[in-house]
Amino acid sequence: MRKIIICLSVWAGLVACNREEAALPEDDVCPITFFGRVQEATPETRALAGAAEDPQDEVITGRYGTIHVRRTAEVRYESDAYKDMDDDAEYSVNITGALQCTEDGAWYWNNGMHHLFHAWTLPKDGEDGKTGNSLVSVEENKRFGTVDMSMNKRYKYSPDDGNSTYICSNLEYFIGAVKGPVMESTNPEGLVVTLPFKHLVAKIIVVKIMYIHHDGASENLENAEIPFYMPNMPAKAYWKTGVPASVAEWPTYTAEGPEVTLTPPEGSGYPSLAPEDFGVSGTLSPGDAFYIYPCRFADKNNVTSGPFGEIQFRYGNSWFYGSLETITAVQGLEAGQCLGVMLQLKDGTVKGIYPHITDWSDDQSDLPVHDRPGIYDENEWKMFVDWLRSCDTYPDLEPPAGIFDENGNLNLYGNLDLTGQGTDIEELLKNYFSGETGKNKKLYGHGHRIKTDKQWGDDLNEYLDNLWVTAEGTNKQFK
Repeated sequence: MRKIIICLSVWAGLVACNREEAALPEDDVCPITFFGRVQEATPETRALAGAAEDPQDEVITGRYGTIHVRRTAEVRYESDAYKDMDDDAEYSVNITGALQCTEDGAWYWNNGMHHLFHAWTLPKDGEDGKTGNSLVSVEENKRFGTVDMSMNKRYKYSPDDGNSTYICSNLEYFIGAVKGPVMESTNPEGLVVTLPFKHLVAKIIVVKIMYIHHDGASENLENAEIPFYMPNMPAKAYWKTGVPASVAEWPTYTAEGPEVTLTPPEGSGYPSLAPEDFGVSGTLSPGDAFYIYPCRFADKNNVTSGPFGEIQFRYGNSWFYGSLETITAVQGLEAGQCLGVMLQLKDGTVKGIYPHITDWSDDQSDLPVHDRPGIYDENEWKMFVDWLRSCDTYPDLEPPAGIFDENGNLNLYGNLDLTGQGTDIEELLKNYFSGETGKNKKLYGHGHRIKTDKQWGDDLNEYLDNLWVTAEGTNKQFK
């Protein structure tokens, strides 16, 4: 399974434009612009190899669909032609992660006044994420909604490597964020408001399924479709957007983020969950992902009185029974956390559920598409470096598609600012190009420049061609 993470490295250019460049009036009327990133979260583990890896954020992409943003303003702005639009707006996402309002209009900074922003997606069950019944609903007051986690609405996703995997539903793209209260003068990003999105459900990827025969021989069920059932996992849940009923006291209001819950939010009018709202079933093959209510596996829900982690699989004519709580290294998953597992079935039991830490975005990130392979921006460089960092743990991990040319060389087709991406890059490059995989290969800079936190040493000369490196006030050319 390829591990591809697209991260935001540099976006200061979005913030750096002054009022003259943006053609803004001179009377402090500034439209509020948005940028989005999606936070990754690593499960808390006990003595699990690989668990210490720091989670990475990924720049938000258009695959998340429409972003719904709710603004609660201390005071609206109105002045001649500059007037706040309604407090609910829909945004699309461009390639850089910037949010663009789908209709004409904007919100404006009213100097000294506070703004509070809540944002979320409402994914549907169609293959494009835009058609079909909605898996997530929200009420007219924008405060409460429901989530369908039944897993009977899914589509087949085929990554470009020729393998296939199932994404059980578009809950893959169910995210939410909150930012504020914030003023223009205290906003760290200046005119841009960065919305820190997070996934609102948890995710499990079934990496491998093994069957142990009576004679002890093991069989890798590579192409099998295994029915499964989780009797105590909720198929329906409620969610709170975090939008306040009112903001009476500014700026002392503590913003609440969106979250999924089994308890009807107070004042929502929803009934309590019933027994028919529990029990999740579906079919899994190796590589499939499924999405669950964030929980501790050993905890029991208040309706079925059974533990959330109980799970059953059917193979051949037999059912195999087990529980996720047998994973001693991981006690549960919070919203946005993802776990890869290998299942071992034997004699009517799930003999073992073996976990490993994996990133939410495994096998599901956009691949670069250019007329010639190479690195064009910081995101693609980050994919390359993440691959280098992962090779020690996963030696068979394939490199990101579209990075290396047909001879295995790396070509740079743009200037890069790599400050803040770590000081180990020099060592990673040295280890790669001096190793068997990168032997007799080079990084061709084509005269471009890389800015780093630390100047690279002369021992990289034999691996770099026509590349400038700027760091610590020095410029060095590798020929």
